[in-house]
Amino acid sequence: MSTHRANMETIELAHEFLVEDGGVVAVDLAGAEAIFPTHLFKREFDAAKKYSIPYTIHAGEAAGAISVQEALELGAYRIGHGIRSIEDEKVLDRIIQEGIPLECCPTSNKITKAIENMNDYPLRELLSRGVKVTVNTDDMAICRTRLSKEFEYIRETFKITAEEEKQLYLNAVEAAFCSKQTKDELRALIS
Repeated sequence: MSTHRANMETIELAHEFLVEDGGVVAVDLAGAEAIFPTHLFKREFDAAKKYSIPYTIHAGEAAGAISVQEALELGAYRIGHGIRSIEDEKVLDRIIQEGIPLECCPTSNKITKAIENMNDYPLRELLSRGVKVTVNTDDMAICRTRLSKEFEYIRETFKITAEEEKQLYLNAVEAAFCSKQTKDELRALIS
């Protein structure tokens, strides 16, 4: 919270160096949303909107569905984690209607106990309901993971099908902060 000045400097730098591909493409608010609620960063998000800088907000991990609602109200393009959005039908309906991607991080969520029992992890349910779920590593050094390990984990733990895995990859392309040309190239690699 004492970093408002540094946060605004980050927004200014992102604006200065923002490109469609191969550089600064967005900003992210990450951290303990239960301790530092998203609404406290409204000025930063207002500035990002003014500069047309896309942004991700971490929510729906520690603070539950209410933090996802706050992130949506602040105009998040993507939600980091977001898995606890399943706890509130209105929040989940809005995510589906607006096509907001969720950056699910199974290993991280297991470590933080965002979901008490990983057998209850809502990845497949979110996918089946049409949520643009992606699979991510969160902090690779802390979680001691990489994307290939995350996919191994969800294959083994949740028995995702090849079709579901393909959809996760396609969702990631759709959610990427990059040009249409880059997205087309990525889609071609998946097909």
